[in-house]
Amino acid sequence: MKKLNYYKLILDKVSFNSKLFFKEYKKAYIVLSLSDRKNLKEWVLNKISYIPELNMKRWEVYNYEIVGPII
Repeated sequence: MKKLNYYKLILDKVSFNSKLFFKEYKKAYIVLSLSDRKNLKEWVLNKISYIPELNMKRWEVYNYEIVGPII
């Protein structure tokens, strides 16, 4: 859970740049456990819905190369 909160903080801080945001999302996804990945995904989907630049790239959350077949 500590890692999840850490990555949420990082993602919150880099949310001004979509490329950096999804790069950090990919890093977080690789490190986190399955349950934390699901929580992070829900958090990210909620977060990006309020930021137009990120919302336009919403498909990155479902990108197979990032999240793989698990989620």
